[in-house]
Amino acid sequence: MRALALSRIAAEAELILIGRLLRQAVVRAVMGVAAAIFAVAALIMLHIEAVAALERFYGWQPVTAYGVLLAVDACIAVFFALIAMREAPDPVAVEARRLRDEALRDARADLSLTTLWLRLLRQAAAKW
Repeated sequence: MRALALSRIAAEAELILIGRLLRQAVVRAVMGVAAAIFAVAALIMLHIEAVAALERFYGWQPVTAYGVLLAVDACIAVFFALIAMREAPDPVAVEARRLRDEALRDARADLSLTTLWLRLLRQAAAKW
């Protein structure tokens, strides 16, 4: 019976772990989409306004202005991409993984002991 209880605990811990990992993946995906949206918006809006301003106030050629703005936009996109790729360990997921592993280890130990006792009892019963 103990092995069944430990297996149930391991299954529940596995469900918690999968749920937390799925939640973390969704949050990271949303951050990635936000990074893409801001990168596109930055490319469109900054290029239109900044190129006009750089031409008007500093007399830059359009090619130079676009090059500078492209570098700025790339830095912003990399910043948000790094936030999206950040992998902070979820303490609940870590604890669920630890609990699952411990329960499975104990269930295996319990089952192996039970199996050993059953074999010994069968052998003893066969001799009688």
